Amino acid sequence: MKEVADILCQKYDFEIECKYFYCSRYTLRMLLPCIDREEMLDKICVNGYYITPEVVLSRIGLSDIEKDEILSELKITNREEILTEKGLNEMSIKLRHSDIFWKHALRKSEEAFKITNEYFKQEGMYENIKFAIVDTGWTGSMQRSIRQILEYSGWKGKMSGYYFGMYDRGKKEDGNYYTYMFSLDKDYLRATLFNNNLFECMCSANHGMTIGYKYDEKNKIIPILKENIQTWNTELQIQTVKNVAQYFIEKNDCLVKSDVSTMVFALLREFMIIPSTEQAKMYGTIPFCDDLTEKYMLRLSERLSSQDMRQQIIFVKVWNKIRNNIPTKKYRESFWIYGTLKIYDYRYKNILKWNFLVSDLMKYLRKYLKSR
Repeated sequence: MKEVADILCQKYDFEIECKYFYCSRYTLRMLLPCIDREEMLDKICVNGYYITPEVVLSRIGLSDIEKDEILSELKITNREEILTEKGLNEMSIKLRHSDIFWKHALRKSEEAFKITNEYFKQEGMYENIKFAIVDTGWTGSMQRSIRQILEYSGWKGKMSGYYFGMYDRGKKEDGNYYTYMFSLDKDYLRATLFNNNLFECMCSANHGMTIGYKYDEKNKIIPILKENIQTWNTELQIQTVKNVAQYFIEKNDCLVKSDVSTMVFALLREFMIIPSTEQAKMYGTIPFCDDLTEKYMLRLSERLSSQDMRQQIIFVKVWNKIRNNIPTKKYRESFWIYGTLKIYDYRYKNILKWNFLVSDLMKYLRKYLKSR
């Protein structure tokens, strides 16, 4: 995204300096115990695809020894047990009353805060300049975390963020959120025909996730990057995107003077919802994790069993809710379900596709109405 922005700024002489800011939800959440304990607890106990006690405690960077101490106090013997929503709530309650947990969480947070804040200063975030952050989007959590860290250190200002799309409005105290493709207030129905997991893979960097910061030999703060095992040709994808962006602006000089989001959305909708077999097989094999720890990596389009599919049918979900039938075991999901449907053989594929489209529509409409 940053390299495409450089191409656009050069072409149209925008007086904008684009800088690549190394951070992650992982590095930012690690600082939350210093700032807001309750919010930190909510964040590390948020549900996901494959949540275990190990994943929960890894979300704030605790060591194995620290995890062992905490789990021993909580009387949790299996750190790799997949937690249901009920199990996750129970662990959250236990952590809230654990002295050992808070001792380790606060120490870790205080250690990480100093150098992270120094990195913020080094990159100019405390200077008297106008700046904004740019990211793919979705919930606004990164902007909120950055704003909290800056204000905790005395910064006074209003944050602005520019995003491809947002599923939430973001909190008022966190500043302004601007979106290109969709938001709760603009073209939100586009969100039902969009897959943010696939989009994240399309915007992949050619390095591992930022997991911390350190000083180099010149006393400059640099990111500590997680080992990046190449299982997908990221370099080729980045170069291809740059080439297409360069070609497009040369052939379409009115790019910044007209709204091309309709064209972009049409291309993405076809790719994301009705991919070709070749597209589904190629992109469906990209390793992906929906958790900030990257503790587990699965293919973007995992093969699901018939039972897994059945549990995701709207009528089955409604019936289970009516009967108050809480599953004791989590069913598996696909990060890109339309890729899964394209690659593998299932009965009633078209019915399943419509089921997921309607399910997404209902979910987003519920969120929209709730936010009014």
